[in-house]
Amino acid sequence: PAVDENGNLREIWLPGSAPGLSIDALVMAGGFGRRMGERTRDKPKPLLEVGGRPLLEHTLSWLENAQIDHIYVSVYYLAEQIADYMRSRVSSVPHSLVREDKPLGTAGVLSILAEKLHKPILVVNADVLTRLDLPALLEFHAAHGNDGTLAVSPYKIDVP
Repeated sequence: PAVDENGNLREIWLPGSAPGLSIDALVMAGGFGRRMGERTRDKPKPLLEVGGRPLLEHTLSWLENAQIDHIYVSVYYLAEQIADYMRSRVSSVPHSLVREDKPLGTAGVLSILAEKLHKPILVVNADVLTRLDLPALLEFHAAHGNDGTLAVSPYKIDVP
């Protein structure tokens, strides 16, 4: 359900109500993971395991189970390890690596892909674990004719 600022029902979004939605995804996996200290000295953060699987695997599986046509994975730091991982897995969705010669950030990687992109693209960080209903988000985006849609969640951390 979607409600307005007063809590009144405005819309109901149903899974599968936007057939034919065509979208690609960009997984940002090129960062240094510096805040992880020694854990990421010799291994990129997207390959650190959570629940017995690399963070990247959680993200890729989530995308593969949604309405994604092609997955691009941007790599920079320890890129060959991620490339090896991508070659070793069986994927139900075509995928490509986007190698950064220097850290470019999201806008820089999107500029590399600009000529290849002829449809909406979902951008997600490789180290985000989420249960977001991706088809519902994509349906919301399509139904509202947005140029961009952000999915955010409140997160509070006390830093001493």
